[in-house]
Amino acid sequence: MTAIAIANLKGGVGKSTIAVVTATQLASRADGRVLLLDLDHEQRQSSGRWAVTTGDPLEIGQPYHAQLGFDVLVAADMSDIPELGGWEHVVIDCAPGARNIGVGAGLADAIVVPWTDKTSKEAADDVREAFDYIPIIAVRNK
Repeated sequence: MTAIAIANLKGGVGKSTIAVVTATQLASRADGRVLLLDLDHEQRQSSGRWAVTTGDPLEIGQPYHAQLGFDVLVAADMSDIPELGGWEHVVIDCAPGARNIGVGAGLADAIVVPWTDKTSKEAADDVREAFDYIPIIAVRNK
């Protein structure tokens, strides 16, 4: 299993969009199953809610299947996350804030850190410093 976290301490930098596009691309190419793990349990701009295309909030810990070809699970903390061995790829959409990034990074093989301006670039650098033991890719999202 390969797990990729999409993370930044700041919101509004395109994390959810990148997570859904990444899960969609992996699902179109992978023989195994793909899971989008949505750690934004408040679901304001939830990638899981967007992928499942419902106007209603998704149940925490309840798996869904997106029409885009991958599974979706919304989690508030580690207790909501099942054994991940059943998926070939896991894309983790981390909510902004150090606590949620810590949960996602703890499961990830790599972290993608999107940023859009000086403020979010500084937040991306903070993620890079905090998780220097995991490969990190910083991507400017225009």
